[in-house]
Amino acid sequence: MSSVGFSNDKQTGKIAVCSAIFAGFAYVGYSVARNALIGARSLRRLPTIGENEEETGRERVLLRRLSQTTQTDLMLGQYEKFGEKGGRIVVRPMSVQQRIRELNVRAHQFADAILSIQHGASKHYRPPARSLQVSPWGSPRVLSPVDFTLAPSRSTEDLNNSLEERRVSKRIELGSLERLRTVEEDSDSTDFPSVTEELFASGKLLTKDEAKSLLKLLRIQDKGIVVKVLATLGNACAFTSNQNTLREAGALSRLEPFLLDSDLDTQVAALTTVGNFALNEETQKEMKPLVTILTNMLQKELNSQVLCSVLATLTNIATLSRYHTEILLVASRLYELFEHEDLKIKANALRLLVNLSCEDAAIPYLLAAEAPKRLIHFLDLNTPETVLLRLTSFLANLVSAVNRLKLSYADLPLEVKAPAPDTMLSAIFGVGSKERMQVKALALSSAHQSGDVRCQAERLAYALSD
Repeated sequence: MSSVGFSNDKQTGKIAVCSAIFAGFAYVGYSVARNALIGARSLRRLPTIGENEEETGRERVLLRRLSQTTQTDLMLGQYEKFGEKGGRIVVRPMSVQQRIRELNVRAHQFADAILSIQHGASKHYRPPARSLQVSPWGSPRVLSPVDFTLAPSRSTEDLNNSLEERRVSKRIELGSLERLRTVEEDSDSTDFPSVTEELFASGKLLTKDEAKSLLKLLRIQDKGIVVKVLATLGNACAFTSNQNTLREAGALSRLEPFLLDSDLDTQVAALTTVGNFALNEETQKEMKPLVTILTNMLQKELNSQVLCSVLATLTNIATLSRYHTEILLVASRLYELFEHEDLKIKANALRLLVNLSCEDAAIPYLLAAEAPKRLIHFLDLNTPETVLLRLTSFLANLVSAVNRLKLSYADLPLEVKAPAPDTMLSAIFGVGSKERMQVKALALSSAHQSGDVRCQAERLAYALSD
């Protein structure tokens, strides 16, 4: 019985396998037949190109996905119109080059729109002429959301149009130079203001020819033009390269006569220009004749405006120690101007004294000069802050240097030494003077409203306590 049962199970298995195989073939045949029938019906229903839409009763749009990537997940079609009652969109096969070109155009349009929003349609920025599609050689960084918050690099903008900008700059340069020569030849020319504006309105660097032409304009008899030329030269000194160019062109020797000019505006403009030149170490090496003129002017009775300009120019020169010895020869005059009734003159004199007192070698000269008569009286709460701040700074520098260098009356230079009771050293360290000055300094350090004045007054009081 067992052998009969085993034979029946074997036959049943064979029948099951054959049934499964037959069912599989039947399903495949059914699927093929079904797809063929559906395709035939669809083709019969589709209108051909040029067929009127009224024959089908509805409009159709045929679109085909050109890419399955996320980078170019777009649906493209082409609209064609037939007859007077509308048209349809049909797909036209596109080559790979046409497809890339179309995508690039659209990407550029999108980039232009985004960048115009970012930069307010700035005329300086131009999108780079490159493909914005992903390729083995690059990727479109402009489409990154992070880039929307960042301004484009100016260095990139300059490189985009650097050649053209250099050509335009060269043409402007040549044009300005030609106009300068025209103004130089015609002393009645009214074109000078526009020429100077072109040269220096945006911080232009001078060429050698432009520097020489500007200096030649100083020969014009019209004082108005000369003043404008001097102001232009002063503004140009903001750039070290301009100072070097003007110095090599002989600007300093051209400025000397204008320091003593009879016209007030010309004299003040020349002093201001010399003061701007003085901030350059290389230029100061050639300024000794000018310093001699300025120190001689300081000892004369001058207009208040001219005197302020002389003091301001010497203050700039004194930022370096090269000409301290020449200026210290008139230290007594500086102390005298400290008591001048004009607040600006008083403040400018103190500025110059503070600059001089920053160098140890100048201290004996400053102590030997004749001191102001009412020195201690200016250490008062009622003294203007601009004067008081500089006075306390100057006195603190002097007293600190005396303590540090261990100076005495024997160390004072004879060529500028005033009678013993009248020297600045006596005014500070004389009998009763030191104690009175210390009391004044302590009062200022605790009661003055300005923090800077309090700081310098405290420094002075501390130095006097040694």
